[in-house]
Amino acid sequence: YSEQAEVYDQQDEKNIRRITYIQKMNEKIAQDLAQTKKIDRLLAVACGTGRRVLNIREVSGLDYKIVGVDANGQMCQKAEKRGLQMFNNQISEVDLEENTFDAATFLYAFGHLPNEEQRKAALKKIHYALKPGAALYFDVFNLHDQLEWGPQILVNHQKQSLDQLGYQLGDTFYKRVEGKNLSFLHYFLKDEIETLLAFCGFECAWMKYLGYRQNCGEEVGPSEGSFFIKALKRKTS
Repeated sequence: YSEQAEVYDQQDEKNIRRITYIQKMNEKIAQDLAQTKKIDRLLAVACGTGRRVLNIREVSGLDYKIVGVDANGQMCQKAEKRGLQMFNNQISEVDLEENTFDAATFLYAFGHLPNEEQRKAALKKIHYALKPGAALYFDVFNLHDQLEWGPQILVNHQKQSLDQLGYQLGDTFYKRVEGKNLSFLHYFLKDEIETLLAFCGFECAWMKYLGYRQNCGEEVGPSEGSFFIKALKRKTS
């Protein structure tokens, strides 16, 4: 992400498919937040340059404080210039007060956490910071999306016996266009997401499929899009 920090926003703007997906997801989150009785503070995990979460706030018509978290220092600097309070660290390592946020986002990034232990640690910290009943919005790639890499990942995992090498079903690596460094990405199964959320104290309010390769940002079938999830912190554990 240091490699991408200086051009990250511009890349979004040049990629019509990605910017459409992002804009429509932002609108869906903003509309949902606007229906909530009161939002004073939102936790934006892996918020990058801050552009996306600021757009969500603008579209929602609400006036809440955004506290951002990102592991990349250059991304944090850009977000701070946009007025966000930032923590430059992994979410699991950030010192946050319990029950202090009215909502959280973890957009286009949860799948970059490299193993289940780190995913659980991230969700537990978010759960700790959210007020009871507060929502977490996030999206992840779908292993059964026939228009994405999922089907090939399934084939590779079986043919190359990747489980014997310590890789989880859904793990893959890719390189960004014109990039030099490999990035990790995990594709998810529906049951896997539900199990993770339940283990970390969340209940799934809804789980939708949003088109990415086709019908960008529109609700599609379970084999045609990415997962888009609203999870609620259970009011009683």
